[in-house]
Amino acid sequence: MEFFILYVFVIIEKIAAFLAIGSSIFWWSGFGIMVSFILAFLMSKNQEQFEENKRKSRKTRAMFYFTACVGVLMFVVSSLLPDKKELAIIVAGGMTYQVVTSEPAKQIGGKALELLNKKLDEAIKDEPKKESTNVSKSL
Repeated sequence: MEFFILYVFVIIEKIAAFLAIGSSIFWWSGFGIMVSFILAFLMSKNQEQFEENKRKSRKTRAMFYFTACVGVLMFVVSSLLPDKKELAIIVAGGMTYQVVTSEPAKQIGGKALELLNKKLDEAIKDEPKKESTNVSKSL
């Protein structure tokens, strides 16, 4: 699993660059659809011939619609794909969660709390003595 994560760190920007082509694919597909309709219109002399030309170019338009959908999908995925910095934050957060919730960390945390409570109790016992001397000096 660690090797896969390292691989993703290395290749993530190339994947995003490839998927960003989806925007261009979408716009060129839209251009192709428009050209298909314009050619069908220009090559016809009347409404019946226009409908016939539209019917003949139906497969071409279907291909353009399909590539437009693929382009939009690629663009959306590239937008949602994290960059290296975001990926590092995600992976580090997951690893930190695993470390914090592990059994040794719970034991260390419990001992640290005991030590902290002990030191705080000692500090509180020493605090009233210091406070009373500060109060008498200020008067």
